[in-house]
Order: sequence, then C-alpha cells, then structure tokens
Amino acid sequence: MNYGYETYPNDGLKLDPSDEPNRYYIQLYDHVCKTIDLKDKTILEISCGRGGAADWIYRTYKPTRYTGLDLSIKGINVCKRLYERDELSFVVGDALHLPFKDGEFDIVINVEASHCYPDQARFFNEVSRVLTPKGVFLYTDFRPDTNYEKWFHSVKNNSNFRLVSVSDITEQVYFGTLMNSDKHAKLSKKLPWVLQYFGKRFSGCEGTYVNLGFKNKTIRYTSFVLTRKR
Repeated sequence: MNYGYETYPNDGLKLDPSDEPNRYYIQLYDHVCKTIDLKDKTILEISCGRGGAADWIYRTYKPTRYTGLDLSIKGINVCKRLYERDELSFVVGDALHLPFKDGEFDIVINVEASHCYPDQARFFNEVSRVLTPKGVFLYTDFRPDTNYEKWFHSVKNNSNFRLVSVSDITEQVYFGTLMNSDKHAKLSKKLPWVLQYFGKRFSGCEGTYVNLGFKNKTIRYTSFVLTRKR
C-alpha cells in the first residue's frame, strides 16, 4: 500500500484483471520504475511492506533478481507465503543496517517509507554502499512544508549520489488519495478503536490531514532518480 498515484487523463497503464483492484498503488510504482530499464537487473526494494509491488515489478519488468526487505517479521512472512519464488525473495532487515555486501545491487527502490527512518544520512550511505558503481536509486517520498526544503536539498546535494531527474508528483498523489479514499476508510475502521482516529487522519481519506495537505501542497511529494557517484 501507498497513497496512490493518478493522472488526468489517465496514463492508460495496462494491468491484468487481478491487479486492477490495486491500480492506484501500482501506478505510483510504475511512475518510479518506468524511467529506466529494469530488465536483467538485480534490484533491492527497501521497506517492501507486504510484497505486492515487488511481485508486480518482478512480473512486469523482468529483473534478474528482486529482493524485498522490511523491518516487520510478520510482513515478510506474508511476502514469503504469497509471493516468494524463483529469483523473487524477501528478508527481514533494517534500512539503516542493510544485511547485504557492498555493490550487490544494480538498482535500489524506496517508496513512501523514508519519512519513518530516524537517520536519513545513514540510510543514504547504506543505499550507496550496496549499489554497484553508477548504480541507480529510485526514490520517492513526502514531507510537510516545514521541513521539505531541508529534505529536498539533502537529497539533491547528497555526496554519494548524482541527481538525474526530479519530479513534483504531489498533485498526482492527491488524486490517488481520492481514488483510494473509500478503500482506506474501510481499512481504517478495522484498526483497534484506540487507533482509528490516527489511522483515518493519516490514511489519505478525502478531507483528512494528509489528503488536504496534498491538496493544498502543505505536504509535498517528490520522486527522484539518482545514480551512485563512486
């Protein structure tokens, strides 16, 4: 899951019928991934959640090997049960202490997760370490206006990476939250009652904190393509 991504008019991404219920989540990953050729590459996704995006990218873009990493043991168990096969695998691990050797991956993907990490600089150092020379980092996330500029410049000017492209996708993610609003409202009601207020507030449902933040651009969502410098 993520907040979603939608354009008007729609980009016309063709999906299998089984993938249609997750269209707006998939469209965010497609936006991130379609900028470069993933075929025959080794890929690491950091914070892969429950593995649906990993499965779709593996089926669609045909990498040689795809590894999903997440801190949640329960989440990784779900990934293994539903999706693990051939060269699609999942491991438990910390984004700030990646359990991989230097230069192991051609591409690292990180979608809508780094705002939860306590040390952005260490995260970027770890991504750089596990990438091959001139490997590619496909990265997207959001920040509130109060610290957006600091975050943006820390990415743009990071000493480990060269910025290839940057896109403000706040509007597209806002439309994605509208398309997913009913689904997320139903999901938030499944939380324990003590968490339902906060679950809905941050769910992206229409009229809630995050949704209005994207609408008014007091929360901004940006995607980056970066290459390792050394």
